[in-house]
Amino acid sequence: MNIGIQRDRDKMLINVVQTKPGLWNTQMTLSERTKAKKKVLWKEVQNILGFMTMDEAMKRWKYLRSCYVRYRRLANTYVPSGCAAQPTKKLKVFRFYELMRFIDDSLENARTVSDLSDCDKTAESAQEEDNFSIASTSNSSCKNTPLSRASRSAQTSTSNTISHEAFTSELRNEFKNVLTTPVPPKDAIDHFVACLADEMRKLSKQKCRQLQIEILKLLAEIEKEKTKGKSKHRKRKSNI
Repeated sequence: MNIGIQRDRDKMLINVVQTKPGLWNTQMTLSERTKAKKKVLWKEVQNILGFMTMDEAMKRWKYLRSCYVRYRRLANTYVPSGCAAQPTKKLKVFRFYELMRFIDDSLENARTVSDLSDCDKTAESAQEEDNFSIASTSNSSCKNTPLSRASRSAQTSTSNTISHEAFTSELRNEFKNVLTTPVPPKDAIDHFVACLADEMRKLSKQKCRQLQIEILKLLAEIEKEKTKGKSKHRKRKSNI
């Protein structure tokens, strides 16, 4: 595939994924990021793009995210030439770095959660070791009986069956909603908004906010003119 076409498709994929926080924002609750809901979101991404299947979009996003994370890590440790350090090769800029900075907060949150999880696992492991000798002497005879093993096996099987059925039912309902919801075709406005978003991301935060305010003011003025026009039209009708 032509490099320019692939680059444009990657930009479109990144822009669409950004509008689906459930696919990348780890600060959202787990109930908002279930496997079923993520599959529905990826289906929406497929419908919006039109040139990529759900699996292809997932794989491409995973690749782009890995490239971004790797470049971000190298950029934070990169020492420019002239500094008091060993000479290093010039760091090649990741072309979508600025475009993908919206996932920075979620990456920091994921790292914090991972660190806390490691601490919790260490504490739980120590607690289990402290309780092992007491639990093993009092429960060893009960755990090794055929009846107790059969009971635990039956409970695990029942729990797994219920969980699988609930997941399947939720997934089926979500897919029905997606399939029954018509996806409007992309028009000139969609392409204009995508191009505008790309250019706005190149601006500073202050200039970006100013531009947003000016656009909203312009839309508000147009809405006022439309309202005035409707009221004048009503008056003319009433006079007639």
